[in-house]
Amino acid sequence: MNSDKIILQLNNNKKVSNSYVLIREIKVVLNVGHEDFQPEIRIKIYKSNLIKEHPYHAEVSHLVKTPLQFSPYCRDGIYSSENKAINDAIDGIVDFLKDAISAGYDPKDEWLIKNKYF
Repeated sequence: MNSDKIILQLNNNKKVSNSYVLIREIKVVLNVGHEDFQPEIRIKIYKSNLIKEHPYHAEVSHLVKTPLQFSPYCRDGIYSSENKAINDAIDGIVDFLKDAISAGYDPKDEWLIKNKYF
């Protein structure tokens, strides 16, 4: 059964108020422009019909917290396409990492914090 049929089935179930169907999980190795630092993250993409114009939802395996940031950041969100969801999830981490490296900081694995909700 494809994801759209599952979503329709769940929407018709009066015992379900909201649902997200996992349609893809990917693993990527990030290119942050530093030869010795190529972190790996995972991204989960869900589909829902909660907001018809933005049916895709992305979750990332890690939050990013570099010395330039006040607090950890995680770019989870809703999107109009699966491609936008994936690209935004990657950009949200890579941009912070590149900014810190460009500012002269040596990259550290500790900059990526496991997302306990992933």
